[in-house]
Amino acid sequence: MGQSVPRVDGAAKVTGNAKYVADLSIPGMIEGKFLRSPYAHARIRSIDTAEAEAMPGVVTVLTSKDLKDIRTLHRPRQEQRPAGHRPEPGDFAGQPVAAVAALDRATAEEALTKIHVDYEELPAVISVEDAMADGAPRLHDFAERNLCAHHELVKGDVEKVSPKRT
Repeated sequence: MGQSVPRVDGAAKVTGNAKYVADLSIPGMIEGKFLRSPYAHARIRSIDTAEAEAMPGVVTVLTSKDLKDIRTLHRPRQEQRPAGHRPEPGDFAGQPVAAVAALDRATAEEALTKIHVDYEELPAVISVEDAMADGAPRLHDFAERNLCAHHELVKGDVEKVSPKRT
């Protein structure tokens, strides 16, 4: 009480000797890297991964075609999608478009440069208010007014339990 406690890992961190998860190397381990969309809003016309897949040291390259059952907030369950609708990854800046697994980090990073993506850049909205405004570009066919999901939780009777204020 009343005095500082020295950090057990402080010296290792400030001297650069601390070990982090990224520093681990386990026999048989592979490195994974993501290719991310550079556009605020875009549709992927095509992805060509052949050059990356052919590189020595690349274990696999994955795109949305390989991950049909993945669901994100803006990719609703199959039963909630209109017939024929299938949003793709890469719709927004920073979203993963493809994933590479390779024997080492340098190979994984180089393989990303060998993936060729043809994007159709689409109109973007930056704020929630702009996205929900009349006439805003629709970001997903299934999302009326760009609302991907709406949840309302009603539990109990607020009036009944709130103290009366005078």
